[in-house]
Parts: sequence; C-alpha cells; structure tokens
Amino acid sequence: PLVRQDRTYTAMIALREHFQQHRMMPNKVNLITRGPHARRSRLLLQHALGKEIQVGVTAVPNRDYDAVHWWRSSPGVRDVIGEALAYGFFFLFRPAPEASGDKTGPTTQGSSALDPRALRDACILCVTDSTHRC
Repeated sequence: PLVRQDRTYTAMIALREHFQQHRMMPNKVNLITRGPHARRSRLLLQHALGKEIQVGVTAVPNRDYDAVHWWRSSPGVRDVIGEALAYGFFFLFRPAPEASGDKTGPTTQGSSALDPRALRDACILCVTDSTHRC
C-alpha cells in the first residue's frame, strides 16, 4: 500500500485484512526480515493479528554492515538507532487495538500502489495452520 508513515504496520494490517477476506486466519505465522527491523516487525504483526495467533520471527543479518560491530559503520548506526527509536515510538504512540472488522485504524482499502521504499524492509511471511508447516 502507498503510505508515507507507519509502512510496516500498514502492511501488517493489509495482511490481516487479506486473511479476513479469504477466511483463512492461521494458528501461527513466522516472519523473516532483516536484522534490527525484526523485533519491531514481530511486535507490529502480533499487534495487528491479535493474541490468538502465534507470531515468530527470524532475523537475517544485514549485509551492509557487521551486525556484531554495528556502531563502526554509518549504515549500522543508522539502522540500529533508527529501529530502536521506532521501537520506542510504538510504545509511546501505540495504535489502539482493532476489533475484527473495525476500520478506524490504518486500512489499505482503495490503495493498490506499492511504495518502493517499503521494499527496503521487505519481509517474508510463512503462514501455518493445523495441517501445514513452514
């Protein structure tokens, strides 16, 4: 969806809407994303999907810098500190939990364009139910 802020959370809401529209709410989802973005992405996905669904996450190292010594490079500092600030921002300005079908929060209806900036933090999602595994 084309959005200027809250891109990650909006993507998670779009996923929830997709599940609801296709009547396929899973038992578990596993999120694969890059380094420092993983913790906040898992938190936002859990918030968007609700407590009924187990959310797991795997962090893939960012190849732009050494994750062990992230403070030694400009991309590492920007990435880690930026995600730390965004993580804190979530707790200060957390979106209200949305009931199933409630459209008061972020929505993706009427938006079909992909924001190219969202590809920077692209995630892979593995969805499981009682009969399928990742």
